[in-house]
Amino acid sequence: THAGEYVATVTGLTGTKSSSYRLPAEGLSHGWRVTVAGNSATAAIDDWTYGQPPAAPTAIAGFGAATATFEYADAAEGPFAPDPPTSAGTHWVRAVVPGTDDYEGVESPAKPFEVARRPVLIEGVAAAGKVYDGTAAAPVSGEPVIVRVPGVPASGPVAGDDVAPAPGAASFDSASAGTGRAVAFSGWSLSGAAAANYELAAQPAGATADISPRPARVVARSYAASYGDEPPAYVADWENLAPGEGPADAAEGTLSLDCAYARWSDAGEYPIVPSGVAATANYELELVPGALSVARAGNRWVAGPSMASWTLGEPVPAPVAQAAFGEAALSFAPALAAQADGDGWSPDVPTSPGSYVMRAEVEGTRNYTGLSAEVPFSVSAATLSYDANSPLAEGSVPPAEGAVGESVEVAGAGGLAWPGHSFLGWNAAPDGSGDAYLPGDPFTLTGGPDVLYAQWLPAGELRYEGNGADSGETPPNLGNAGDVVTVAACGFSRVGCRFAGWGGSADGSGERVMPGDAVTLVAGGQRLFAQWEVNEISAALAGGPFALPADGSGARPRPTVLGWDGRVLSEGVDYELSWADNLAPTAGGHRATVTVTPLPGTEHALARPVTLEFDVVAAAAPEQEPEPALTTAPAGPMTPSTGDAGPGAVVALLGGAIAVAGCGVGLRRRRRTR
Repeated sequence: THAGEYVATVTGLTGTKSSSYRLPAEGLSHGWRVTVAGNSATAAIDDWTYGQPPAAPTAIAGFGAATATFEYADAAEGPFAPDPPTSAGTHWVRAVVPGTDDYEGVESPAKPFEVARRPVLIEGVAAAGKVYDGTAAAPVSGEPVIVRVPGVPASGPVAGDDVAPAPGAASFDSASAGTGRAVAFSGWSLSGAAAANYELAAQPAGATADISPRPARVVARSYAASYGDEPPAYVADWENLAPGEGPADAAEGTLSLDCAYARWSDAGEYPIVPSGVAATANYELELVPGALSVARAGNRWVAGPSMASWTLGEPVPAPVAQAAFGEAALSFAPALAAQADGDGWSPDVPTSPGSYVMRAEVEGTRNYTGLSAEVPFSVSAATLSYDANSPLAEGSVPPAEGAVGESVEVAGAGGLAWPGHSFLGWNAAPDGSGDAYLPGDPFTLTGGPDVLYAQWLPAGELRYEGNGADSGETPPNLGNAGDVVTVAACGFSRVGCRFAGWGGSADGSGERVMPGDAVTLVAGGQRLFAQWEVNEISAALAGGPFALPADGSGARPRPTVLGWDGRVLSEGVDYELSWADNLAPTAGGHRATVTVTPLPGTEHALARPVTLEFDVVAAAAPEQEPEPALTTAPAGPMTPSTGDAGPGAVVALLGGAIAVAGCGVGLRRRRRTR
């Protein structure tokens, strides 16, 4: 009966006693209900391998199993979809039974199942041989490909899938050199977008390959030395050893490096030969000789070369020329011949005065280089010199020459003279305290400073020098050394200057004396030089007012000029008036100068010119007398000058003025006084 609401009605009674009973008059009925039945379901499905058709799921339900549909998910909690999975891994399925009027719909619990990864193998991989490198790593060769697993139907790559071999490693069974070494592969895997759907059933099949001995070299280092050097400490380099390994891994025995060179062996090439070692099983050794190159020694002087100069009559000094290697040959030549590199060389030491060169030469040999050097020296004559013994004397006496120990004749005064003084002879001391000699006396040369000093009578003089004077003279004071004389008045004159005393030098340095002072004479005489001071001038503008008439004749400002001693100069100078704008002014605001210049040949000829500046201003003629202007010239008494006075103008220095009346003064106004 279907689910729903129902009513049961009693319409009569049956049974043996039914007649004894009766139903109520209103009848007898009862209502009742059939409810919708609860339901439950489970799902089941078989596993399959990636690349196979999906397995068909089944459902068991209290009601409606035949109407069940199925949903799939990658997790127990979903989300679920109606399409079966297409990738390897764990998945979940559930059955969905729809409800009816008589029973409820139901979803079964999720049921896990596996889509197994598809097994594959890698083929086409091989191992290559190598040279010993101290490791078990094996080189890989070949072209690896993905293939099916023999005997397994659901294996091998699915057509169109992106799956490929991912290279791993290969290792020998030993790192040592050997032939036919077993090689095992490890770490190989799969790559590509579909690689997660596959599993590598096994690593690539093992192989065999060879590890060859490693070729290494023992190379003796090469060296350079010079003749006479000690042998170096020989060293060899080990080349091409495996990383991290040393000579003990590559060879057995003790390395020896042999070379025939010993100190003082001849220059040349000497092989350095390695020996005493043999290769281990993992190496092949090549022993490579080096070389010691012994060059000729660079020779050098250890003493000299030198040759001391000497004076004739003295013992000849021994020449010095000692080389590190070999004996030096010596030769001598005059200096000029040596410079010309001519044939003037001789093995004999020179015996006459002059300048010479000694050449020292060491010939080169197989074992050392040659040397050559030249040094100058001189042979001097013993000399007797004659000293005038006075800075005031004139002329000279030639020296006498000879050998040490020889006797020469003392000369006379010859061309030597000291005006106003008599020559008395010679003495070995300037002050006459030594041995005295007369012309014609013998003198034995000593080789030291042999000097004779002239002796004069009188022995002193105070001489006066004009020191730039134009004319005049001053007679000297004569006397003996130690005499006190009075300084003379100056008899010299110099244009433009005045005498300022006597000095001990021309430039005025040193002590200055004046006429009448006392001076002590010294042996040989002394000089005094006239000292001069320039006669300077000074100038000032004064007077006015000065009129500048319109006709251009004009009054001219005339400066007052003073000499070095304050005198007003009426002659010997020239003055010149100039306007700053080079035109005679007709209005105020102008600048003007007056320049005073000494004339040549006058008392003040060497004085510096004096320039005075003043302003030109428009102004009425003043009633009072103008003040005299200041001057830039050296200080001295100033005397105003009335000048060419006239109405209408005033001239003054530095802040003074000239008032302008009319116009037309010339470019320059000159006024010369004689």
